[in-house]
Amino acid sequence: MNNPAYNLLAPLPIIGDKVTDLSAYLSGMFKIGIGLAIAFAILMIVWGGLEYMLSGIPGVKGDGLKKMNDAILGLLLVLGAWLLLYTINPNLVKFDVSIASLNLATSTPEKAYDYQIELNKQTAENRRAADKLDAQAAQEKNLEVKAVLEKEAQAIRDMAITLKNMGDYKITALEAVTGGNTNYSKATTLKIQINIESRNTANKLQSEGFTTEAEKIRTDARQAGLDIDKAIQNRQQFETEKSQSSLDSSFH
Repeated sequence: MNNPAYNLLAPLPIIGDKVTDLSAYLSGMFKIGIGLAIAFAILMIVWGGLEYMLSGIPGVKGDGLKKMNDAILGLLLVLGAWLLLYTINPNLVKFDVSIASLNLATSTPEKAYDYQIELNKQTAENRRAADKLDAQAAQEKNLEVKAVLEKEAQAIRDMAITLKNMGDYKITALEAVTGGNTNYSKATTLKIQINIESRNTANKLQSEGFTTEAEKIRTDARQAGLDIDKAIQNRQQFETEKSQSSLDSSFH
């Protein structure tokens, strides 16, 4: 989307009569200020030079020399300040204070809540499936088949509990690094908890022959870790841009 243009009451050199944002205006004013400082310094050097060359009065000649020295010193200060800012960060002399990027990771992700709804739905479906297997096992006369059904029901419950816990950890971790929060250690700790719980359950299911269920847990754990890492990176990037904008604003 294009930035709106703002009409100035009077056109200015470099800027013209329209600006698209505060950054463009401040950058233009900074350039105008540098130009005016240079022009004023040159004028004072010429004035002081004329007084020094044309006047035979010692006091006037001294005043002319002082004007030239002061003008040169002021010019060096202005150019030195610009050079210092440019050396630290070229963006400091561009006054790039756009806050559009600051919307990054500032609110709790809606996807996390959508994920919570989907997670609850899947958990309920898994529990119904396990209950159905238990009901079949209760009516089964063959002890071997009964044992298989009970074992499968327990595997589904184990998977459902672990996935539910992992989902809760993930959502809490995302909330720890969104909105006004920067609790990176909490998010990292929850990621570790996801890895531990998923590994334990997946290994247990794998050893019992439930390969599909074990792989489901491992896949969800990997995705949860990636999502948490991404949320942390987004928050850190946001904080960096926020600090940069604050630094830029301090030079206004």
